[in-house]
Amino acid sequence: MLFSLFGLAVVNSILRSGDFPLDFLVFHGAGTLFSQGDSATAYDFEEFQAFLRQTYGGSTDGPSLAHFLNPPPFGWLAQILSLVPLVPSFIAWSAAGVVASVASYRWLGLPIKAVPLLIISPMMVMNLGIGQTGAAALLITVAVHHLLIRDQRVLAGAVAGLFLLKPTLAFGLGLLWLVKARKYGAAIGASLFSGLVISLPTLVNGLDPWRNFLATSVERTELDSIITASASFSLAEFVKPAVDATVLIWVVGILLGLLFLTAVDRRHDGDIELLSGAAALVTVFFSPHILIYDSLILLIPVAVAYRRGALDANRLGMLVCIVGLAVTTGVFVGGPPLEFPATLGAAALLVVWVDQSVRGSSSDEGELVVPVGADAAAVDGEREDLVVGE
Repeated sequence: MLFSLFGLAVVNSILRSGDFPLDFLVFHGAGTLFSQGDSATAYDFEEFQAFLRQTYGGSTDGPSLAHFLNPPPFGWLAQILSLVPLVPSFIAWSAAGVVASVASYRWLGLPIKAVPLLIISPMMVMNLGIGQTGAAALLITVAVHHLLIRDQRVLAGAVAGLFLLKPTLAFGLGLLWLVKARKYGAAIGASLFSGLVISLPTLVNGLDPWRNFLATSVERTELDSIITASASFSLAEFVKPAVDATVLIWVVGILLGLLFLTAVDRRHDGDIELLSGAAALVTVFFSPHILIYDSLILLIPVAVAYRRGALDANRLGMLVCIVGLAVTTGVFVGGPPLEFPATLGAAALLVVWVDQSVRGSSSDEGELVVPVGADAAAVDGEREDLVVGE
């Protein structure tokens, strides 16, 4: 009930600010320009704004329209969206997002009775309200997570190559593979190959789209602090208004991410399920640029905690209240940007609970230890047959 109010707060904020559905408008407009071979306009702020006003009408001065900042492969993919008029295209995009999110949720093995909590969460509502890509990013990340815990490294790398569409979402995974470089060399190679495959349109379109993308990225290394600081769980976005040192902030994020992943690796003997969950946390909190709508990937560490017996209804309720109140304060009430410190605190609680559960279960005699990547149904069957103490 309380979480639904948080979701409604985000809806109200989106409608009041006039942001509905501005981000999808950017994708649709960029797809139109890319289909015309005009990536230069898509990556030029003033020309792109003028194009959107001329094409779609009305005011497009919202902060969400600061730029089309995605790499060229995203622009080429967005051409599909632009084949259909804006409204039906947005409806189809949103419906696909709901399906992808629920599929990811169930793929993670989370209980179906809590699906409504996912749908009304501020992260999901913001995705639907402005037409963002969080649902697709979640599905890709969950697929990589499952392939890793099943030790299918080449396939995991091939799927991870899709992060070229939004590279900041590969931040934690990249650091994880850096920490475990010897083990995941094949995965790294497969991801590079996959990235090259989805960049094949470069052979037709030339290097100009990439030059335009790099130019606009350098020009806009910092987005509006008013927007990002109050709608992000990221350290970089939280400190940006107070610290004018973007590269330094990114370096600090990389170092903190490496330290955390190394600590998890050593403490839990390379348990890849725990490391994959930790990588998702690193992405959300330490990636150079990630906003709340990208933070649906927090479902992965939540699912890991659920599988390892570290999360019950009371603990989940506590985490929901902490995160929801912080989001409401920042996005709806207009208060201080509490999303980062509050959600980091909630994540710290989750990490402690998982650590206690994993280390406690491994030390108990007669306790069934769930192998990493084991089929959940099979494990449940073994647990029912196990007579504790014999």
